[in-house]
Amino acid sequence: MTSPGWKRAAALAAALALTPAAAAAQTAEPPRTAWGDPDLQGVWDYSSITPMQRPERFGDRAFLTREEAATLEQDAAARDRNAAAAPPRRAVAGENVGAYNLFWMDLGTRVVEDRRTSLIVDPPNGRFPALTEAGAAEARSRRGFGADLPADSHEDLGWGDRCMAVHGLPIVPLPYNSIVQIFQTPDHVAIYGESNRVWRIVPLDDRPHGVLRQWLGDARGRWEGDTLVVETTNFQRQLQQVGSGRNIRSIVERFTRESAGVVRYEFTVDDPVRFVGPWTAALSLRKIDGHAYEVACHEGNYALENILRGLRALDGTPDAPAAEPGVLCWDCEPPGDVQRRLTPNTLQDQNIRKAERAHAVRQDHLEASVHLPQAGAGSDGRATRRPALSRRRPRRFHPAPPAHRSRQTRAGTRQDSTRTWHFQHPGLPQRAP
Repeated sequence: MTSPGWKRAAALAAALALTPAAAAAQTAEPPRTAWGDPDLQGVWDYSSITPMQRPERFGDRAFLTREEAATLEQDAAARDRNAAAAPPRRAVAGENVGAYNLFWMDLGTRVVEDRRTSLIVDPPNGRFPALTEAGAAEARSRRGFGADLPADSHEDLGWGDRCMAVHGLPIVPLPYNSIVQIFQTPDHVAIYGESNRVWRIVPLDDRPHGVLRQWLGDARGRWEGDTLVVETTNFQRQLQQVGSGRNIRSIVERFTRESAGVVRYEFTVDDPVRFVGPWTAALSLRKIDGHAYEVACHEGNYALENILRGLRALDGTPDAPAAEPGVLCWDCEPPGDVQRRLTPNTLQDQNIRKAERAHAVRQDHLEASVHLPQAGAGSDGRATRRPALSRRRPRRFHPAPPAHRSRQTRAGTRQDSTRTWHFQHPGLPQRAP
């Protein structure tokens, strides 16, 4: 090589060595398990102040400077200190009381290890791909927190309100409890997401994917060099962290031990119904000395009844705004007919349709045979009124068998003058059919 050529190559190599991505790639031999696989076990914190999408002020810049990263981390630490020192403020009736205060939050105080300006690394602009026509239509139907939403039954409320949210698939920073614990054996990996207690057990053998849709999808793992690759398909429900659900073709996750204290985690979402192309994000899992705990979500156990009771009190109130038809909360499951229209005509979808048709026949028969109570006096002498009719047929709403027609009250057991209804979630007020 000539002298000028050698100098240009040396200069290029030196420049690459100074980039965050190249620095992250220069890692030592990862710790290994007794059977030789890279050791990913432990409790890992994935909180981060790096946003999912690149802020517009960064333009095409993929990385922060060290000074910019340090400033952002100092500001985040100051935010937490100021919140801890702030005096309590009494809520005012009629105002939005918000959610948890910052005492309960763990929003993170550090950027990701490679100092990227966004978690999304592909597309290269650091932002989500464009929505498809179907994806845009669904996005227009969804509303955020505090919006006027229908709630004829508990199923109109989101997974978060019902304490049934899926956090940790994929692993994306949360407002609190951004903790994951990993366990390994030679033929399985178990991943426990602390928030909402999400367990995933991933086989590492060559078995093929199943055909049944599952709550957390159907996962299979393999090693590609020192990287654990987990591919999950056949999702059954909405995943809040990615805004997709049954239409996801696959989520591919990659775990690479970069150092004794850091695992690089990368995931790719392929949802051809929502997005025009796949997208990939990456973040840092940082090892901590501590334990993962159970997050016992109770809001859905206690608040859900009062949410529905309050909405029943608003029924028929002239000045109460009615929700627009087709409106969904941000993490609600799309109705079944929308899911069928957006999902492939697979065997399991055909079986689902058969089951739904059979259920509709049984429901029509029940509605034709059940007598609803009229306004007047009940068997205990108290005034009764006919329940308000639902805007649509409630789901999972079945009459109890004759043996359960009596119910216990404070005054003792009494027989209703009409059939007693049995709810899947006892105690939740619902509209009568």
